[in-house]
Amino acid sequence: MVRDVVAAYEKALGDVQDELEDVAAGIVDEDRLPEEERARLERLRDRLDAKVREAREVMRDRIAEELTTTAQTEGGAVLNAMKQATPEVVHVLFGEVPEAQVVRALTTPIGVRVWSDRLDLGLLEVRDNVRREVAAALARGASMEKAAEGIRAAAGYVEAYRGQAVSIARTEIQRVANDVAHSTYRENLDVLKGVTRLATLDTRTCLVCAPLHMVTWYYDEAGNLLDDPEHGPHRTPPLHPRCRCFDAPLTKSWAELGLPVGLSRRDRERLDGSLPQNMDYPAWFKRQPQVRQVEILGPGRYRLWRSGKVKLGDFADTQRVLRLDELPA
Repeated sequence: MVRDVVAAYEKALGDVQDELEDVAAGIVDEDRLPEEERARLERLRDRLDAKVREAREVMRDRIAEELTTTAQTEGGAVLNAMKQATPEVVHVLFGEVPEAQVVRALTTPIGVRVWSDRLDLGLLEVRDNVRREVAAALARGASMEKAAEGIRAAAGYVEAYRGQAVSIARTEIQRVANDVAHSTYRENLDVLKGVTRLATLDTRTCLVCAPLHMVTWYYDEAGNLLDDPEHGPHRTPPLHPRCRCFDAPLTKSWAELGLPVGLSRRDRERLDGSLPQNMDYPAWFKRQPQVRQVEILGPGRYRLWRSGKVKLGDFADTQRVLRLDELPA
């Protein structure tokens, strides 16, 4: 899907970027804007609205299609995974997520804006920035050096938004998948007692998500996730753009489920109510070579961590990575 979004953007606006860069390269040594280049910029400006509309329509359709597919299939996939991880005797207890909750997952915004609004706003910013720089280049008396810089900046806006569109697509897929997964969990509280956060542990794991890896939040009797004593309230991923975290279900033990003592040993082990056997982020981080630790934290944070003045979990709050002057030490 991400490839399709990029392809749609390239088809609509890729030639705009190429033409801007070509014009910028051709006017550096000129005293004034040549008539040919002026005509190219005017034509580009005039067709910019149509180009932006084309990108908007295709990208919206493709992302909406993929989100709908994710919402419709994620609940079944989660339910199937839970069945594979539990003995057959408990499968009768499982329930599917209601269709209304699937629809809600498609329309829930991140922050205050739904994904389509953020997509549109980004495209309008690209259009307005390109227009501004082109208008400055066309203005009489503008130096060609500054005009070239402005046109390159306009091409840069087109390039930068490509990455923003990819980020929106990936983040929204993750959001819908997590929302539907949690709706499925809440339909199966007879079997589940909590969720455990799983982060992807590598050099790209952000310091907001890293401390939450392997943290478990437990359900109360009403089906709400209780605060963790150390990490506070639960927030459903994604916690930031391109977040890769996922909440895995934690089953009740066979004793908590009131299942017969006659269960096989293998089935009892599958329903022992314990956390997955996986290391937390600090344990993973300590096993990395020094060069990778420095790459992840940066030199300043690495020195503070190495000295023991700051723990890994202190480098970020629940929203963002803290600046060095904001750290406890």
